[in-house]
Amino acid sequence: MDKELYNFESVYKVVDSIFDEKYEKPNESCSEIYKKLKEEYNEIGDSFTTHCNKSAKYLEYLEEEYQGNINTAKGIIYVYCWLYDVEFNKAQYNKNGINIYKKFLNEYTLIESMSNIPSIFQTYLKGNIDENLKNLYDLYYKFDKFKNKVKCENSYCKCAEECSNIYKKYKQEKCGNDDNTDFCKELHNFERHYNDYLKAHNTCDGNSYIRVILFPILITSIISFIVFFLFKFTPLGSRLCLRSKNKKNKWNSVDEDIRNIRNPSKTVHSSSKAHPYTLGYHSMDHTP
Repeated sequence: MDKELYNFESVYKVVDSIFDEKYEKPNESCSEIYKKLKEEYNEIGDSFTTHCNKSAKYLEYLEEEYQGNINTAKGIIYVYCWLYDVEFNKAQYNKNGINIYKKFLNEYTLIESMSNIPSIFQTYLKGNIDENLKNLYDLYYKFDKFKNKVKCENSYCKCAEECSNIYKKYKQEKCGNDDNTDFCKELHNFERHYNDYLKAHNTCDGNSYIRVILFPILITSIISFIVFFLFKFTPLGSRLCLRSKNKKNKWNSVDEDIRNIRNPSKTVHSSSKAHPYTLGYHSMDHTP
């Protein structure tokens, strides 16, 4: 899989939102593909046709805008996030939505005979949508809902809360090692984009959850500054350093006593010839 697929931020900043008004009244173009899909997936409901029409109109825009390059493939994932939100999350699909969407893409020429959507899907996505990509694009999709004031549950500000919670979940679960480098790099890009937008458009002022992504970073910076200030410019730093030094001397003295007890014949020698713990360790090795 092409690592460039993880870089959705560059496209997200310029691509049309699927919530744009011009996609709200699409042409009826999904009757044939609906019949084809219904033969294999009986769970498809009547509402799918409406959402299919809108998806087709948006995919047509992507193909024209990006001439079938990898950014079209990125848009394909974005469309799936929208379709899942409005259609495939229904219980009747029983988590089969992704398979229906893949079939929809592979049969897309039933909508537009000259379209390269099936080829783009196979070339860049290898006929599948990686789980990490779905998770990452869904994060951007929820943020898109927030920016366009589309409700999550009972409030569009709830979308910002969901973004924050999902971000923290992914960062904790997926970014603790080097296994998901590309994913975590784009997660960081999302963090920056999210925070920059909120600084300029704090439309949910008073709702603390929208600033959660920024909060841990801010707290860490404040604590670091306070500790630095206390050590550098107050007597506390000197006292702590002195206490640490006294404690070190105390334990060195105890160490010396232990060595003397274990090795009485060596007490006349300077203790500086070897590390105290090493001496203790060797003396135990040679005990009969």
